[in-house]
Amino acid sequence: MKRIMFSLVILMAGLLTLLIPADPVSAATASVTINKRVSVPTTGTTQQTAPLAGAQYRLTRIVATTPGIAINPAQPVTYREPEAQQLSVVLTTGSTGTATYAEADLRFGIYLLAEQPSAQITTPAAPVVFALTAAAPAFTYAPKSGLTDFTNSGKHQPAQAISESKIMQTGGQLAAFPCHHYPGQ
Repeated sequence: MKRIMFSLVILMAGLLTLLIPADPVSAATASVTINKRVSVPTTGTTQQTAPLAGAQYRLTRIVATTPGIAINPAQPVTYREPEAQQLSVVLTTGSTGTATYAEADLRFGIYLLAEQPSAQITTPAAPVVFALTAAAPAFTYAPKSGLTDFTNSGKHQPAQAISESKIMQTGGQLAAFPCHHYPGQ
């Protein structure tokens, strides 16, 4: 019986190590960077952009509301802030359109980045969800607002004229994240 209990304790300790990151994220290695750009008038057929100062984004550490159910950034009922190791900060872009967060409280986990409405941004982009891991301790988000769409008629059409509820996302599509459990959640 002692041998079985000892084996179970060793097995459980081994499984527990799978949940703990090998290298803790630190301010020296982890970062979230935003490069906000907006369209500017042009006479040619190429689209020009310029950095936007003063754009604000809320960065929040989140976990799945229900274990095993994927987080959908468009459905707040699918995620919540963790009980431990909470993080919710507002990042503001500077004159170069860039904002970076690389503080010691930035840890492994899943994050929500949501553009905040302002006088300059009347229709914020859809929020994005991403994970910081040992393999990917840095995340860069490069949203561009006010770009035109040539797909329907070959003419310049503001993205908002095509769909008022969406701003064209130019950085690709992010997949839904499964609910991972990290220490302290």
